[in-house]
Amino acid sequence: MKKQAEGLSLVELAVVMIVVLILAIGAVTAFQSFLISVKVTAVKQALEQMRRGIKDFYIDQTLQGSPRFPVLEEVSEDSGRSVVMIDGNLPDNPLDTDGDRDNVVEALSEPRGTIIGTTGGWVYRPRESSPGARDAGEIWANTATPGIDENTF
Repeated sequence: MKKQAEGLSLVELAVVMIVVLILAIGAVTAFQSFLISVKVTAVKQALEQMRRGIKDFYIDQTLQGSPRFPVLEEVSEDSGRSVVMIDGNLPDNPLDTDGDRDNVVEALSEPRGTIIGTTGGWVYRPRESSPGARDAGEIWANTATPGIDENTF
């Protein structure tokens, strides 16, 4: 009587490896989607915090008798600390890929949501884009990831 070989054949092993590969691809795709949704949430949260800080700065200045929005240097960390954040640190734009995620550029007459230059970070409008526009104090992401368009948040 012949003794039957034990273990898996080469074909069976190949089928198992293909199934494992398909499962791994699905897991990686799901993880990438999860990472993107986390970054989108972080951008929205950062914008909410900065907008609240800008509004609080304006209210504080109004109560002191000279209503104004912070200038670019006060919002950015160029002066050492940001006046719109309690801890003085401007949050990073997690969807920014240029390496300087918390830089701020100034919007003059560009419409809200416009990407300015290639520096990423944030865009801030310290004064009205035109007389009566009532758009001073706006801040938005200076990045536009395809399919996300975080500059419109």
